[in-house]
Amino acid sequence: MRNYKLPICIGAVFLTFILAGGIYQYTKGIRTVVIDTTSQLKFEVNRFNKVIYTYSPTQKGKDLINAVNPKYKNIDKALEECLRYAKENEMIPNQSILITVSGEALKYGLLEDTAKYVKEERISVLVNNSGNEHNIKDMVNDEKESKDEQK
Repeated sequence: MRNYKLPICIGAVFLTFILAGGIYQYTKGIRTVVIDTTSQLKFEVNRFNKVIYTYSPTQKGKDLINAVNPKYKNIDKALEECLRYAKENEMIPNQSILITVSGEALKYGLLEDTAKYVKEERISVLVNNSGNEHNIKDMVNDEKESKDEQK
């Protein structure tokens, strides 16, 4: 065991740095998503598109966050569940919502489940994706939808 002491220590230090780097990347928010329903919701999202922090200044927004519990969920799933809860509890003014993304932009086609739900419920959702404003239905690849319809 004496001969392997140095390689084991070097391996342990190397593994510690890799683990610390991974934890740092997971807990660092690179974008902020703000959802404007009757209550404003703020989500911090990490590099892996997971919600790491949620906040709402109003009680209705806090109730939504507690009911949906979006923390550590994929941003697509969290947005879909928040919109579903808002629709069921009449928190969508004039059947339209604005979602603002600041920081690093969301990738094109990332919000597939949310876009499907919005289409089914006929909700108008505008997304300001780090300065580029468009309808959420336009963010999803039309190719994926046509492949799904063919199956």
